[in-house]
Amino acid sequence: MDIKKKWNSLSVPAKLGCAGGGALFVIIGLAGGFDDPPESTTPAGVSETKPTPQEKLEDKVEEKPVQYTIIRETNNRAELVLEDPNEDNARKAIKRYVDDVLNSDSDQPEYSIMILGDDADKTYICKGRWVRDEKSAAIYTGGTVKADKWPHVEYNCPNPKGY
Repeated sequence: MDIKKKWNSLSVPAKLGCAGGGALFVIIGLAGGFDDPPESTTPAGVSETKPTPQEKLEDKVEEKPVQYTIIRETNNRAELVLEDPNEDNARKAIKRYVDDVLNSDSDQPEYSIMILGDDADKTYICKGRWVRDEKSAAIYTGGTVKADKWPHVEYNCPNPKGY
């Protein structure tokens, strides 16, 4: 059946209902009744806090590197004193020293980094042994240092004074 014939066969109240419903649908749509739902699903009267630009910036700020002072340094050994001595910082200081000094341009096959509690105290918190490659490990450590990736740092952190 043709749509015009079907329309003509409808009663007047049915025609007004269809036309009115369609018009109402268009009016509601134009008035913004079909917009996307609001971003917030927070009930009315309850405030939703969003992070400020400063808070977003603080989330992105990286941790400050561990501060240390080099008290002795030779061609194969360094002794460092930490600003805030503890075992976690000692490991971070060894990693920082290795990244800054040894991995950059050192031709040393093996290097020792000792982290001391203070300059007068010779008890170390942590010691790192940096080895360039597997061949150096065999020669300088008797093969005791093994790794999947080179250069490698082996840590020994007895921390006898409990820093």
